[in-house]
Amino acid sequence: MTVAASANLDWTPFQRQAIAAFDQFLGSSDLRAALILRGAAGTGKTTLARELVSMAKGRGRMCRLVAPTGRAARVLKDRTGYDTSTIHSCIYNLQEIVEQVDESEHLKQKIEREPIPDALPPPHPDKSAD
Repeated sequence: MTVAASANLDWTPFQRQAIAAFDQFLGSSDLRAALILRGAAGTGKTTLARELVSMAKGRGRMCRLVAPTGRAARVLKDRTGYDTSTIHSCIYNLQEIVEQVDESEHLKQKIEREPIPDALPPPHPDKSAD
């Protein structure tokens, strides 16, 4: 998704710049990369966060919204509709996130190795009916 795909909102120049940077971020193969969205109150961070999560999910990427305080995390969740947590709890739950990523990669590799057939094979005749 690009800025043009988000034309239903009137993005500020800084928001457009952030969306373009996030688009590049999503294309990165660096597994250690992180994106921090910051700005003064009322600058559109929450609206932008909702768009960025939508972009990530649209590309099949996993993302996590975190905020510095519990109150900020609740506000972010209420306004975006996505799960959020505090930075503190995210750090302590990092192993869980790593395991989710590992499991996701494992499933992706399994699907790539074993594609789902287009049709199911016909059922075997029931030999017990003889």
